[in-house]
Amino acid sequence: MRGAVYTFVAILALGLAGEWGWLDLPFIPQSRSLAKLVTRKQARELKEFYGALSVVVGASNDIASTGDFRNTQVLAVKIMQEQMPGTLDGLARINKPINDRLTAAIGVDGEIPDAPLTAEMRSKLQKALDQISEDFQ
Repeated sequence: MRGAVYTFVAILALGLAGEWGWLDLPFIPQSRSLAKLVTRKQARELKEFYGALSVVVGASNDIASTGDFRNTQVLAVKIMQEQMPGTLDGLARINKPINDRLTAAIGVDGEIPDAPLTAEMRSKLQKALDQISEDFQ
């Protein structure tokens, strides 16, 4: 469980860097490759997870910064793992692709800064999460 939490924290950190702009960048893959890296059951769970996370980012003023987003994602992953033990085991292979996308979207010089979520950054983050969700179809 600890490994999965670290994995999703890493995904979040890199994801935030990519989420705030990756849809506007032509070099980000749009191939639904994430679903090929997990089982069908995992893909269904992750599709719902990232879709719900996108809704939360778009609707919640409580997520005011990239740090708030990281904390929210970590908590959500922890809750998901407790409710469905074993479901997300072995998902380390999706960390890098998700992190790369998040970094491309919201990152600065390959890193995700701890910065306030402006309307533009929130929109980019939400779009990136939606795309990640769709890639698990």
